[in-house]
Amino acid sequence: MILAGFLNQFRTNSRTAKVKKNVAGSFLVKGISILITLILVPLTIGYVSSELYGIWLTLATIISWMSIFDLGFGNGLRNRVAECIALCNWEEARRYVSTAYVYFALIFFPLATILFFVAGLVDWCALLNVDSGYQGTLIKVMRIVVVTFSITMIFKIQNTVLAALQMNALSNAFEMFGQLLVLVMTYILTLTTKPSLIYLACVISICPIVIYIFESLWLYGVKFKRLCPSIKLAEKQLVGNVLNLGIKFFIMQISVIVLYQTINIIISHVSGPETVTEYNVIYKYLSLPLMATTIIIQPLWSAFTDAYTLKDYGWMGRAYDKLIKIYILGLVTMVLLVIFSPIVFKLWLGNKVVIHGSFVMICAIYVLILMWNSLHSALINGLGKIKLLLYCTLVTIVIDIPLAFTFGKIFGGEGVIGAIILMTVSGVVLNRIQVKKIINQTASGIWNK
Repeated sequence: MILAGFLNQFRTNSRTAKVKKNVAGSFLVKGISILITLILVPLTIGYVSSELYGIWLTLATIISWMSIFDLGFGNGLRNRVAECIALCNWEEARRYVSTAYVYFALIFFPLATILFFVAGLVDWCALLNVDSGYQGTLIKVMRIVVVTFSITMIFKIQNTVLAALQMNALSNAFEMFGQLLVLVMTYILTLTTKPSLIYLACVISICPIVIYIFESLWLYGVKFKRLCPSIKLAEKQLVGNVLNLGIKFFIMQISVIVLYQTINIIISHVSGPETVTEYNVIYKYLSLPLMATTIIIQPLWSAFTDAYTLKDYGWMGRAYDKLIKIYILGLVTMVLLVIFSPIVFKLWLGNKVVIHGSFVMICAIYVLILMWNSLHSALINGLGKIKLLLYCTLVTIVIDIPLAFTFGKIFGGEGVIGAIILMTVSGVVLNRIQVKKIINQTASGIWNK
């Protein structure tokens, strides 16, 4: 009922109509994606073992750090393009898109080349706390993933464009097709090859690129030809226009990596790759309410940009009130997920992964905090008012890693998550205060920057 109310509000408002279509479409797509993940996780673990799967998850986390080299350009681009479209300035939006592709190519192609050679110099086995016999394989895997991730980063600009157009459901659909192709190819691997981390890396890394190519042809060749990028339209000064906002997102990206994406590495170091696998399967299960929240807030980011550009504070307030109700529904769902988790893990994974109840409980609290913060980020990020959150996060990351290592050595994986919870709980209060001030038009000083 709450979700239905959210989707049905302001039927005559074109902005809300876009949100409604994207939320409904994304729920369908994400439902299929969840089903694919539920099948893919045990299939992959069965193919390469729990230990190798944990190693892969940790390596994938390390590679994801490369995304920070866009200097926040992607998120800044989303807001700038959304502003242009709100004002029906399509030619300006095309110039921004063209500039983005040139900018990303100039960053990620040289970066991939450098890291390709650097990968051979790192002692990956010592870093991941695994047997030294894996060193040769890990170097090859890292080189594969470095190259493919760089290509993926360039293609993902089109997802940013779709987000600015408030067409997140289509973006999610293409990503779902990528997952489906990974599932099919992984299944073929189980039938035709011996367990190989290299083959697995190729499948997981290359399949999404294949789908991105088709997405690009559709987006710029069929649906939105007026946004088709051209090198001739790239403008150096537009880089500065985007980065004036994007640099704030860049610092936030670094902070997010330090706070959240080092989890796999720290857990692997203090407890081993098997605990990384345990954490990730628990997180995948408990993040179902987070996925639902994300589906709703994805189109709202650009919708809030549109509303703020047009000074429609009434719409923003009504949408935010509905989001709070959605969070309450997510909280109730989380309680049910925890209660039924022993049964679900037994049916889903059998005896492949050992799951501890204490780990499930602390991960549930962690996900609830993520849900709250992500809900508020839809408005805060859409308006670019992230300076307060930025300062708080910078203070937090100074303490987080040493605290996570300390707690991890004492309490294991649960201690790592517990440390992050302690470091991020302040955002629960501050986000609420800032959002209310913005909507009520009383934000000033640090609350409005």
